[in-house]
Amino acid sequence: MMRSLYRVALAMVFFAGCASSRPGNTNCTGAHCDGGAGGIDLSASMDDASAIDFGAPDLTPLKMFGDPCTDRSQCQSGICIFSGLGGVCSVMCPNIGCPAGYGCYGVLGGGIDPGEVVQLCVPENNLLCSPCSKSTECGSPLGKDLCLPYPTGTFCGRDCTNISCPPTYTCQTSTGDGGVIKQCVPNNNSCDCTPASVGRTTVCTITTPTGTSCNGARTCNGAQGWSACAPPSATDLPDDAFTDSNCDGVDGDVAHALFVDTLTGNDNSAGTMTKPLVTIAKAIALASASGGAITQILVSKGTYPPLVLNGASGSPHIYGGYDAANNWQRAAGNAVIIAGANPSVDISGASSEVRLDLITVLSNAASGGPGRSSYGVRVIGSAGPVLLHWCNITAGNGTGGQSGSAGTKGANGGAGGNGVNGCECSQTSTGGSAGGSSCNVGGGGGAGVGGSGNAYSGSAGQGPAQGGGGSAGCGCSKSCIGTCSCGGRCAPASGGTGGSGSTGASGGAAAAIGLTNGTDYVPADGFSGNNGTDGSGGGGGGGGGGSDSGCYCNTYSGGGGGGGGGAGCHGNAGGMGTGGGGSFALFSLGSMVTIDKSTLVAGNGCNGGNGEPGGLGGSYGAGGAGGAPSADGEQGGAGGPGGSGGAGGNGSGGSGGPSVGIFSVGGTISQPGGSNTFQPGNGGQGGAGGVNNVASPASGGQAGTSTGVIIK
Repeated sequence: MMRSLYRVALAMVFFAGCASSRPGNTNCTGAHCDGGAGGIDLSASMDDASAIDFGAPDLTPLKMFGDPCTDRSQCQSGICIFSGLGGVCSVMCPNIGCPAGYGCYGVLGGGIDPGEVVQLCVPENNLLCSPCSKSTECGSPLGKDLCLPYPTGTFCGRDCTNISCPPTYTCQTSTGDGGVIKQCVPNNNSCDCTPASVGRTTVCTITTPTGTSCNGARTCNGAQGWSACAPPSATDLPDDAFTDSNCDGVDGDVAHALFVDTLTGNDNSAGTMTKPLVTIAKAIALASASGGAITQILVSKGTYPPLVLNGASGSPHIYGGYDAANNWQRAAGNAVIIAGANPSVDISGASSEVRLDLITVLSNAASGGPGRSSYGVRVIGSAGPVLLHWCNITAGNGTGGQSGSAGTKGANGGAGGNGVNGCECSQTSTGGSAGGSSCNVGGGGGAGVGGSGNAYSGSAGQGPAQGGGGSAGCGCSKSCIGTCSCGGRCAPASGGTGGSGSTGASGGAAAAIGLTNGTDYVPADGFSGNNGTDGSGGGGGGGGGGSDSGCYCNTYSGGGGGGGGGAGCHGNAGGMGTGGGGSFALFSLGSMVTIDKSTLVAGNGCNGGNGEPGGLGGSYGAGGAGGAPSADGEQGGAGGPGGSGGAGGNGSGGSGGPSVGIFSVGGTISQPGGSNTFQPGNGGQGGAGGVNNVASPASGGQAGTSTGVIIK
């Protein structure tokens, strides 16, 4: 129906148009008969139609609207449009609008007047803004519809040299693979971003300042078109995938970072990528003074001095794995090593978060004395928390424990002196001297007397179990009736024996694991034995009695008592063996520590020291002999021997040092995901216990444990 209407309209136009030749028509002048697009003079009366000479009829049929053409003369309308897809017969835009597949566009010349723009029905180009890779895909046989570049791809334009553009498009001079031609371009510079797709994103690529490529995204903003290619994030925390989230060229945030390189750095530099620092310690100091502006310390591969962080050091986040020589790109193989001390990383009093990420820590073996331990990372009194992520931490070996000293033997007691022999006289016979001792001496012997009087008793020895003194002998009186005889005489007693000292107890067994002193591991020492006790001195013998001088008999004295023997003194205790030093990859006291994805290697714990035997007790001193009697007297009593000293107890051995991946006391250890790997070394052997064959044998120390984690 529509095509029929246009044929009627075209017929009317054709009928009203001027003929190409008008012989004999002298009334037709001016613009009304220019042979172009002008119409007839409508003021002429239809009555004059008989006077019009139409000339000879043109027998070639003219083409209708929409038919292909190569020249205007072929079309009934006298209008042939070349839209880039080829020529087609067209008409001026009617009030009812152009038919489907055609749009009303201003056309320069319009096939009517080369100098004017006329609104004509022009075939729509459905390839406008369709994806393309070259201009020949855009449908123009002459190559005037170009394949144009846009932010998100290449799309077809449309030649607008003579034909205006559709709504929302602008005619711009453009360059494509077909040359420089005016083309219809979307007002928002986007073929694939429309109000219906607002918020849609598409992947794009950003070239970073270091020359690397970073995947970004464009966002459709409707009438404004696609946004600029934006990074995935405005910030960037270094991550395990080494992603440059903010497209600044590194895995990290360049604007909030300091850079450290042991090869090219200088601590007088600014700490930028091109002028890095040389030590991590300097970077920590600058970060602490930045008032929070610096939150990341990015460290290039190499070996760095030991690191000491205390409460005044701020809260540094230290990230390893970078390569300054490769534009600070990050990789797991770029080892950042902190080494050279024990511990090589020492953190104390940290009240805010501290982070070590992709750092290798190598600590020296312990030194400086027995029972010293090696620590990879030591954390003391830090609420932090302290975060250790993807770290390799290795501790050295501990030092051995010290063996105890052997107990010394107790001093021997001295022998008591012999009593003086009696004589034919009235003199007193002296008792033997007391046996000497450095602890408990013996008692002195009692003196013997001449005549009928009683002699003297011996003295008791010293000590809690002293030997008592012997009682004295008694003399007698002789009469002159008959023969000289004596009756009622009593013999003196020997001195008592001194008691022996007791044996000291041996030391008890050492613990398996030692304690801590607030900063270090205290090894599990053995225990010393107890000293023995001293022996007691022997008592002195009593003096012998004598006889008096009768009428025919002389006076005689008894022999003196022998002195008591001195006591043997105690043996001293055997000394303990001290515990061996341990090896701890992570040693934490009273701290909050989170560690994950890390490898913890402990060295060997060292052997405990041996316990030593206690000393034997001193030998007792013998009692002295009583003095010999005179011809008519009693022999003095013998002195009692002293007691032997008790042996000292044996010392026990120290336990071997432990080898532990994580050792924590009084804090919290968190291991997210159980992702850590533990490689403990060997625990040290326990030291042997002392043996002296008198006291009970002392225990040997326990073998040091070898384990991944100890939390107490």
